[in-house]
Amino acid sequence: MNARAKALFRVISLNDAKTEGQLLQWVLVRQLSAVAMGEVSKIPIDWEDVTEVRFFDDEKEIRIFERGGKLCAAVIADVAEDVEGVDFRDRTFPLEHKGVFGQEITMREYFDYDEDGQIFVVATRLKGWR
Repeated sequence: MNARAKALFRVISLNDAKTEGQLLQWVLVRQLSAVAMGEVSKIPIDWEDVTEVRFFDDEKEIRIFERGGKLCAAVIADVAEDVEGVDFRDRTFPLEHKGVFGQEITMREYFDYDEDGQIFVVATRLKGWR
């Protein structure tokens, strides 16, 4: 991964992730007992049951995930100064269960190049939901 692509990522504390995540527009919550997606203010989170949480909006995603039996957190965002020059594309996918999880979801794929100039996806993040 080149320096521009690395500038997209930032590890943050779990507490910061929970706090900053509440400021974003949408959330996808995976718990042992249920999966939910929608506006952050309308989705309750049982932190004892969580396996993954993805808070997101148009500019960034705060991802909380399980690693080694504990929850960790990271941010992937477009706002880093060094992001200029990183190639990406947005893709929108219709959701099968319309109404339960919304109509569609948009994700951003970030690309990098290997030493032979071959392109590959270096990261993805959720970007939009309706």
